[in-house]
Amino acid sequence: MVVATKKAPLSMKAAMGGAKVGVQQKVQRLASVSKKIMAAAAVSNGIDMENAKTGGGGQRVMIIGGDGYCGWATALHLSKKGYEVSIVDSLIRRHMDQQCGTQSLTPIASIHDRVAKWEELTGKKIDLYIGDITDYGFFS
Repeated sequence: MVVATKKAPLSMKAAMGGAKVGVQQKVQRLASVSKKIMAAAAVSNGIDMENAKTGGGGQRVMIIGGDGYCGWATALHLSKKGYEVSIVDSLIRRHMDQQCGTQSLTPIASIHDRVAKWEELTGKKIDLYIGDITDYGFFS
């Protein structure tokens, strides 16, 4: 395992095993890291991972911040496992980017487009609620 220190910062090349590692091995390592991130996100959202491994069986789950990197991956994973997934997001990051005239280095489709594409590809619906969780009126 490669660890970042003040003298030797962790580079993506080092984290991926250096230049000698093949593309397939790098993809496998990225998949492993992604699974760990999804598991951490699920735990932080209060999801029982044992139940997630066997399937949601129609249980409902709400992902707060579902437009983000961890939230979106968690929503897809749980939807695939049979959970009824709802995403709640204020889209504040997208609004801030728009106000500042910036954009992501990697183009990311809108959450509306991604939810529609997920349903088109899998037949599974993810409910989407746009609003601020700190606004009482939004939840009432």
